Amino acid sequence: MHLSIHIERTGGTSLLAELQKFYGIDRIMVYSADRDKIIRMNHIIISPANESLTKIKAFLEHTKIIAFIYQLYASFLKKSDDVLPWHDPEDVPDNVDAIQGHFTPDRFAKLLPTSFVSVVLRDPLERIISQYLHWRRAGGNMGFRVEVPYNPKMTFEEYAFRDEFTNFQTRALGSMKLEDFDLVGITPRLNNFVARIIGKSDEKDFHATQMNYIGQKPKYEDLGITPETIERFKRINDEDYKTYQKAIELAA
Repeated sequence: MHLSIHIERTGGTSLLAELQKFYGIDRIMVYSADRDKIIRMNHIIISPANESLTKIKAFLEHTKIIAFIYQLYASFLKKSDDVLPWHDPEDVPDNVDAIQGHFTPDRFAKLLPTSFVSVVLRDPLERIISQYLHWRRAGGNMGFRVEVPYNPKMTFEEYAFRDEFTNFQTRALGSMKLEDFDLVGITPRLNNFVARIIGKSDEKDFHATQMNYIGQKPKYEDLGITPETIERFKRINDEDYKTYQKAIELAA
């Protein structure tokens, strides 16, 4: 069993797209953080790893339509118990090769002794910027481990410095140390990470499909990010920066 820990905005949807090719869409389950349940990829009406969906979201990025679409999808999922075959995490069906989602390894503690556990980390500031932009794009309907009520007037600093986001990636590891993971990757080297999972002998020739990206990323000054903001962010998230440095070493 492959437990793929998907820390928010670290390239997890791109990874999922490659994993479904490798394992087969019917042998992967996705974990829903807001429902605390799992479901097979082939039972999801619209896969999050759908390349056409990614292009549509990028095209509609700065319109109100994209937030409306996210709201509709979130509403459907909340009422889908009688429509979709959800499972409790303690009741993983047979012939499942991988589980991916926004969960800590501890959520599947019973599977840990016999599982292959992987995680991808990202530069802490770049990750929270991406999460903030996605939060704005989706109107707050993201299905992440931490949901922040949508407020179009909330600034980047107000969002990024919330207590629940302090050292967010380190906390996502749960009780496991980074060194205890079977495979650790970093977002800038996602191609290398995926190639190692699927057994590609020549990693340089492998390119993972880019999914769920932000189409037009604003500059730091457009988000009100100053050198003082960066210094404060690094100080408050010191553990995350240490964890990310360790991830860089392990991913080499």
